[in-house]
Amino acid sequence: AFAALTNKEIGYKKCPRGRTRASLPLDEVKAIMAVAERDPRDHAMFCFYMHTGCRSRAGTLLEVRDVWDEDCEQARPRGRVVEKRGKVRTFDIDPKMAAAFSAHVKASRPTVRMFTTKERREQLTTDNVAHWVEALARAAGGAGDHVHMHALRRTCVTLLLNDGNKIEDISRTIDHESVAMTQYYVDRSTVSDKMSIPWLRGHEDARQMAMPTTDNLPPAAG
Repeated sequence: AFAALTNKEIGYKKCPRGRTRASLPLDEVKAIMAVAERDPRDHAMFCFYMHTGCRSRAGTLLEVRDVWDEDCEQARPRGRVVEKRGKVRTFDIDPKMAAAFSAHVKASRPTVRMFTTKERREQLTTDNVAHWVEALARAAGGAGDHVHMHALRRTCVTLLLNDGNKIEDISRTIDHESVAMTQYYVDRSTVSDKMSIPWLRGHEDARQMAMPTTDNLPPAAG
């Protein structure tokens, strides 16, 4: 079941640029996901960004070989992506994400980049990704200043925190330069208890539906 969050409960605040500095309510995430599921590429992209908390640019650079084993014709157990400053980070690919990747590969047959524009099959830009998530939100009836790519990243952080992960591990997982930046992302006093997103896991048990934990992460530098 999705946690019943209101804008007030998660502490919406306006950013200087007019964007809201908060995670998305889970009922809104669910509605956007329902729209994304109508198209294999959109579904795979949304799972990727929500599951990993990657920045928008990372998805534009994601290559097929980074997440897909062409010899076995299935998703790899772990994917790799190039993040800020050229840093390579890895992430788990759970059964739900693997199924989304598989449907996308079979439908779109990407060759180099995992995600491209639909019509011309050109490499995505960060502007493309920004317009994409805004279009999904509009189709789900939830468009507004609070819906943008960084809100997905913040939502991922909130889910990981509510799943009991240490903020230091989360900071490393999402490639923040400091724990202070991660703390800035989430106001712990406004986070609900044990939020979960069922579509990230194939389990029926609600306690197993939360975001994957940060176990088995590489040790922190230094």
